[in-house]
Amino acid sequence: MMTTHVQDVTEDVPLPLKRGRLFVNTTKPLLYPKAHNPTPYKDKPLCPDTRSHAGVWSFRTYNPEPANSTFATNIPYWEPDQCQYHPFTRTEVGQCLLDRHIIVSGDSLLRNILTTILRHIIPTFDWGDGLMQKDQREIIHLLNYETNEFMGHVAFHFLWTPSVWSFGPKWIERGGADVSWLRPKGSSDEPVIKGNWPGDERGSMLAPTDDGQTDHNSSQSTSEFDQFPIFDTIALSMGIWDMSFFNLGLNPFHFRLTGALHDTVANLHFKSTPTTWPRAKVYFADLHKLHSDLCTNDVFTNCNTDVRQLWWREAQRKSRVCLPHCFGSTDHIEVLDNYDMTNTEYARTQTPDGIHYEQPVNFLQSMVWLNGLCHDWLRDKSGLYEERKGPIQVELDAKDSCLGMEADEVAVMGRCPKMSI
Repeated sequence: MMTTHVQDVTEDVPLPLKRGRLFVNTTKPLLYPKAHNPTPYKDKPLCPDTRSHAGVWSFRTYNPEPANSTFATNIPYWEPDQCQYHPFTRTEVGQCLLDRHIIVSGDSLLRNILTTILRHIIPTFDWGDGLMQKDQREIIHLLNYETNEFMGHVAFHFLWTPSVWSFGPKWIERGGADVSWLRPKGSSDEPVIKGNWPGDERGSMLAPTDDGQTDHNSSQSTSEFDQFPIFDTIALSMGIWDMSFFNLGLNPFHFRLTGALHDTVANLHFKSTPTTWPRAKVYFADLHKLHSDLCTNDVFTNCNTDVRQLWWREAQRKSRVCLPHCFGSTDHIEVLDNYDMTNTEYARTQTPDGIHYEQPVNFLQSMVWLNGLCHDWLRDKSGLYEERKGPIQVELDAKDSCLGMEADEVAVMGRCPKMSI
């Protein structure tokens, strides 16, 4: 087993008053492995959420294509103390994501998790841009690697919004252009973009023409077409740039992030979308552990200190919990948090710059998110799990997290330069 090592905070700066994690023991429906499930931990349920779970780095035998035994190998795997993550094969990822449309809006930390998922589906996937600090849409062909049959598509939109100061709900710009598709039913053809119409009931009246364009005047029945959803999932990630190059201070970051999350939850539908359509599920990725002493840039070294990380994570938590004050519920926002697995000596050896992680850690971060994205598929269609009630310890957010940061801005700023605007 690879033991967990937590770095001590040494800076002479006050710590967040609410940084202590709050846990409660409860009993709830959980997914337990069936007898034929290949997991070595038959008595452990799947983790019930995408929050950070304490554990250890260990090894598992893993094969992304079980039909080909030559791909089987031992890989580092994060094993939480009380639960586990399903290790998705390439085919299983495709079966879960079939005909879904996912928006990823954020920085390089979340983009790298998305890239890992895309390369898990298609090992040769490449964005075609080494820096990849831009918006890009990808329609991914899904293959059943066991039968070598085409299954369908999944659509991803990556939107480069690394800072709270540049964030906007881009997915609704231009009336929702470029976010929904039609495809003839029963066809394996590439989905056709609907043009500059919102992806709603009006958009479903459009039919593709022979040249791949959209015919706004077609009388062809919409029952002859499959329609991709507008989007069923939105994932956000903002924080690392606002700690460093876009640093305006902790409290300004907290208030602007709260506004960004409000903008997101307020724009899960277009105005013309039927109210009966399900709302998209929202994930927000908290900062994972940053190793500032390994940073290759002085700004990151001075700005990504342990104490500043704790304060920025606290600001992220407070912003998330502020949502009920405006919307009455947090049912549509989930936390994607990998702090425990990255706050380890093993993860420390897997970062070239103190910020981003190499493939082994990125792979496990992607598995955590897939376990959340595919929870219903794992329960209802995988055939590998059964749902029954069981004991679990879950993490809660402090109810007063909507209050101000209660931080000494000068002390928290430390040696990190403040951007002037």
